[in-house]
Amino acid sequence: MSAPAYAALGRVGGLTTVARHGPDAVAARARAGLWRKFENAVDPDRVLAPDERRRMAALEQRRYYAQLALRSARARRAATPPGKAART
Repeated sequence: MSAPAYAALGRVGGLTTVARHGPDAVAARARAGLWRKFENAVDPDRVLAPDERRRMAALEQRRYYAQLALRSARARRAATPPGKAART
């Protein structure tokens, strides 16, 4: 079987899973893992109170996505050929 055929089968399987269980249920484990990453970054030893850990993890999440946006903007700027205006 060719690579595009495998990709098509995978796409069908993924869409079937989402259709049966819903997108929220499918992504819940990934979201929980990412949130755990933010909590571990701010309080690896679990010494903070849960409310404070949540507050700091939310700030860490904002920092992470702001940094991701900055890197994306730099990459797009670097990929723009000289003399061609970047999209706004």
